[in-house]
Amino acid sequence: MSDIADMVIPLIPSPDAHILDIGCATGRLLYLLKERGFANVAGLDPSPACAEAARRLYGVQVLRGSMTAFPELDAPSDVVILIGVLEHIRDLDSAMRRIRSVVAESGVVYVEVPNAIDFDRWPNAPFQDFSIEHINFFSPISLENLFARYGFQPTFWKEHAREQSYRTTMSCLSAAFQLAANAPGTFRYDEDARPALERYVKQCEAEEKRLRTFIEQLVESQTPVIVWGVGTNATRLLETTRLAEANIQFFVDSNSRYHGKRLAGRRVEPPGAINETSAPVLILSRVFQAEIAEQISKLATPNREILTLYELS
Repeated sequence: MSDIADMVIPLIPSPDAHILDIGCATGRLLYLLKERGFANVAGLDPSPACAEAARRLYGVQVLRGSMTAFPELDAPSDVVILIGVLEHIRDLDSAMRRIRSVVAESGVVYVEVPNAIDFDRWPNAPFQDFSIEHINFFSPISLENLFARYGFQPTFWKEHAREQSYRTTMSCLSAAFQLAANAPGTFRYDEDARPALERYVKQCEAEEKRLRTFIEQLVESQTPVIVWGVGTNATRLLETTRLAEANIQFFVDSNSRYHGKRLAGRRVEPPGAINETSAPVLILSRVFQAEIAEQISKLATPNREILTLYELS
């Protein structure tokens, strides 16, 4: 989070500037900005738990509301922050109009979104970057075109990536746009996005073929297995491969909200349940693969076999 603060601070016009972080979660970024001398910070988040955590942990005021429906602000915002927000918004037109209405004259909007033209550069699980939570996918040009439509022009640009977990990296596009009365409002044709996404799809299809081969062998052998992970990757594999036909004893997940439920007709148990049987444990997650393998080694009886869909180093 401190690296984001380092990018935002040069955009802030003065110590008295009003800063609004939309989708601020627990408010840590605003806290870091306060620590560096910017007192007029506020957040907006739909979660009451996040608002309470921001107040309790960081002394940061967080308004409750959505992108298009939130309380009136005391003053226009000199800097609006949108990190991991725009890719989730169904009605971008309403959202952008609302953003424009709260930005001060010559104010700045700092944005971070996944960079769609870089999806093929990072070794994540197949199609993982096509998150089911994301409605919009931006390239640098399409993001610039979106802001140009509402009177903003780019002032800062960085294409980079952030490590999320073991062997999992998220492509990232960080940019700042300034509201300008004389913004040209011109649009550029995006020649890069389609071929980049086609490369990504071909890459994912090749990896998916390898996974299907592994799962076919597991099904044919009918080796009893415990499957660790009931998230997006698990549910996708259950629908797109023969995984449900494997001899799955039960599923395991660290998230207690899944315990006691059923997936593909099998129960979902807490991690400690792996010692009910000596069956190998198949890890479905790539994001947390190394962490889960380490947890299994601590929980399970010695020499428990661990199966992984991805290379584990």
